[in-house]
Amino acid sequence: MRSASVVGVAMLMLCAGCGKKEVPPARTTAQNPVATTSRPAASGPRTGTARVTGKVIFKGRPRPAKKIDMSADAHCVVLSDAVRVDEKFIYAAGEAEGTLTIGNVFVWIKEGLPAGPYAVPEESVILDQRGCRYVPRVLGIMVGQKLQIVNSDPTMHNVHSLAKNGRQFNNGMAKGSPPLVKTFQNPEVLLKIKCDAHPWMSGYAGVVEHPFFAVTGADGGFALENLPAGTYEVAAMHELLNGSVRTVTVGDGESVEIEVVLTK
Repeated sequence: MRSASVVGVAMLMLCAGCGKKEVPPARTTAQNPVATTSRPAASGPRTGTARVTGKVIFKGRPRPAKKIDMSADAHCVVLSDAVRVDEKFIYAAGEAEGTLTIGNVFVWIKEGLPAGPYAVPEESVILDQRGCRYVPRVLGIMVGQKLQIVNSDPTMHNVHSLAKNGRQFNNGMAKGSPPLVKTFQNPEVLLKIKCDAHPWMSGYAGVVEHPFFAVTGADGGFALENLPAGTYEVAAMHELLNGSVRTVTVGDGESVEIEVVLTK
């Protein structure tokens, strides 16, 4: 009888368990993949709807452009204009009387942005060796973005990066050479690039970790688009002039216009 009672109790407990539905363990979904050195976190900071525009103004005695002597390479002489001058200083008359705007100035957000990483564009930035010059003379590029260097001239050039914050490179490019593709792994403003074969050839790259930058034309104009709302330091740098920084606050959907002044 006792054995039968024990069996009965066991059967009752088993039946009681039959009524319960098994609950699977909670399912977790990663909201943001872990960042690695080769692949940043997928959900980086978002861009916004704010905009900062303006002009870069030069104050001081303008420096006249200097004639370039290209006689060391007959190909360059043929390719050059009747009078070839350097592009270090490109001015235009400003809107206010007696003022000058200046080109080839790199303008970027120096401080105030949300922490990165920011998505690197798939499109390459093109640097052409054309007419025995670097075209453009000043360019902007993100860290990790491809720089595609081409030689459109019928003569040998070499591309010598004088990076201070990363590895330098120095590559010769003969006529018809395939494009040379490089990347910069650290920010640097401004990074100089030169041609050792033609000492008058030089260019500059503004290398930053975000997409909020511009290079001015002769009219000194720039536009920094798609900014998140915030307070920023807007910096301007020219290859030979003193840099300048302006602080600006801009809200969602707003467009703020500023003037940045460069001096000797």
